[in-house]
Amino acid sequence: MARSKYVVLLPMARHDGNRVSKAQLDDYLSGLFNLAGGYTVAGTVVGAYRMRSGKKQQDRCLEIWIVLEESRESELKHWLANVGADLGQEAMYFEKSGARVTFIRPRPRRATKS
Repeated sequence: MARSKYVVLLPMARHDGNRVSKAQLDDYLSGLFNLAGGYTVAGTVVGAYRMRSGKKQQDRCLEIWIVLEESRESELKHWLANVGADLGQEAMYFEKSGARVTFIRPRPRRATKS
């Protein structure tokens, strides 16, 4: 199965300014781990989005990388839509990169001479 890299941005605060609790962020990451079997938090980013009202909304987000079989992309989108609804977001950032991902297993270690 082909695996692709996906990038999502997870807001660290709601639009009313209230921070998302660490426990809630951990719950979201647990759900993502259960879905994809792993993830990488690449860091914290700040971005701006034009709301339907025209207002500029600036958010601090966790940038998260996910590797997932392409056949499960809709499950990731569903997870992200649920997170967005929970946080009261107007839209959630979702990116599918063109990268194909392979995990390389290390070679077995050779026995050392004593």
